[in-house]
Amino acid sequence: MENKTQHWLVGIFLAWRSISRGNVGTLVMTILMLSLIFINLIFLTSIINGVTVTANKQIIEAITGEIFIEAKTGDSYLTKAKQIERDLRLITNVQHVSPRTGISTELDFAGKSGSYRGMAINPNKEAAVTTVAQHMVTGRWLTTADTNAIVLGSQIAGKPKGELFAYSLKGVQVGDIITLKFTNGFAKDFNVVGIFDNDFVQADNRFFINQTEHDTLFPNLKDNVTEFGMKLTPNANLAAAVTAINELDISDNVRTWEDAAGITASFTKSFDIVNFIVSFVAIIVAGITIFIVMYVDVINRRKQIGILRAIGITETAIAISYILRAIFYAIIGIILGFIAFKLLIIPLFITKPLHLPIGNVSLSIDNSLLYMRALSILVVAFLGSYIPIQRTLRMRIIDAIWGE
Repeated sequence: MENKTQHWLVGIFLAWRSISRGNVGTLVMTILMLSLIFINLIFLTSIINGVTVTANKQIIEAITGEIFIEAKTGDSYLTKAKQIERDLRLITNVQHVSPRTGISTELDFAGKSGSYRGMAINPNKEAAVTTVAQHMVTGRWLTTADTNAIVLGSQIAGKPKGELFAYSLKGVQVGDIITLKFTNGFAKDFNVVGIFDNDFVQADNRFFINQTEHDTLFPNLKDNVTEFGMKLTPNANLAAAVTAINELDISDNVRTWEDAAGITASFTKSFDIVNFIVSFVAIIVAGITIFIVMYVDVINRRKQIGILRAIGITETAIAISYILRAIFYAIIGIILGFIAFKLLIIPLFITKPLHLPIGNVSLSIDNSLLYMRALSILVVAFLGSYIPIQRTLRMRIIDAIWGE
């Protein structure tokens, strides 16, 4: 035990002497390089996590709610909608319920037309489940008293430089009249009272009309809806709510927002491959950086290492000193990289988020990610220092002293 303690004490002393009396430029550049590598390791992963978080949030808040129920397989509608809604409201942790009726129509405006998907909704109930009503860029949200009124997504109205501008009505404004041509051949004019923009293509390529207006147009479909969207209380158990809904035997299509987020999962998996490659290369670069610094140092100090061995300093103590130096470089690099990431990069993305078709994306960091990336830097620092010093320590003392 005493010998081991001596090895470590001598190793620590030699490492400290080497750091304090070493080349300052080399020290700074090595630490800076490791800091940049650490930032690179967590940056891309944080963006991918941010994309996933933003997309999931948009799906919940702008489209589905946390749970949505569609008609039974083979059916077009859920009948006795009012009774179903009452039953759903009695379920524990169900906070709000919004009945919706899907509409597929052709919209005509000033000689331009296109087929779009819309919803007949109760405006107040929908505003309680999703946040679409909070994203009106012009005009207003629907009211329960509205007749012949419609609100359009920005992708339909013709958002300047929008992703679907070529397929939009190109320039619809609040107050314009739009003709809805339904699949049964019936047509009616609607007044545009508002345009919404969630910064989410899937959400902004829809329109909404009042459910009472839809019931007037299609009285045979009154009390029929195509789906229900639900919002749960904060921190509610999603699986438990789904189980309770299934027990009502309303439909075999009870889905969560996670089911609707499948498209997000598919493209983030593609990003994960890129992230793995970039991270792997960065870790290799970190190892090579440490290896080169240590290898050059070992070559330049081969004679000194030989002398240390000749006067009785053990090989273990010398190896410990080099490994501790590398670990020191890595730890300082990780700390500086973390500080720069927290104080500079994250605030920058908060004030100027990355704008994508799914919304404004900021960085999302998982603590386990930070620990794993930091550990990988420490591991390659150990290997990058251990390999060159072991090669030198295997030399005979006289060869090391004479530089042979």
